[in-house]
Amino acid sequence: MSTAEPAQTPEPGQAPEPAAGPEPVTALAAAVALLALAGIGALLADHLLSGALRLAAGALAGAGLGAAALAVTGARGRPRRSLAAAVAGAAALALTVPAVLATRPPALADLAAVRIAALAEGDRVHSLPDPAAPVLVRRAAGDAELLDATGVRRLDAAPADLVALSADGARLVHVRDGATTVLPADSAGAPPPPGPTRP
Repeated sequence: MSTAEPAQTPEPGQAPEPAAGPEPVTALAAAVALLALAGIGALLADHLLSGALRLAAGALAGAGLGAAALAVTGARGRPRRSLAAAVAGAAALALTVPAVLATRPPALADLAAVRIAALAEGDRVHSLPDPAAPVLVRRAAGDAELLDATGVRRLDAAPADLVALSADGARLVHVRDGATTVLPADSAGAPPPPGPTRP
């Protein structure tokens, strides 16, 4: 027949054993280290434009604030540890969610440099392989539109005129009434000089 052992009671004048948990000094040292790593990660993320580093920096900052909360509250007892965990989680979410939203690619429509009227039947679009070269839109009515990052420039032309871009996209060639005009692409919206006078 087994007998239950009597529960051990602390001797008079003996302090009870402290609850399990990190020492405040240890928690404070961990908080300083984590926050320092978070700062380094944030600087590198801004320099390298890395979304993963932004997320890591936010998580480290949240963990550092949680460790700091442990150090401030004494790091003893379940309620205090729960409070530190809540602080760490809230800080990590507050720092990582904006980073996730910032790294999402924007919608293609938001990247449009210029907007023009819809293309109609007979309109033609001419582009070059160079991404920095302008795009030439030739309307069926004859007018031409030159599109680039600076906006839209229009060139008055007749349907029978020849309007073309040079191979490098730096010049616009306009053949009209027997005269050939070469315009810089950045000033193609200016009226062309008059052609030679016919006898």
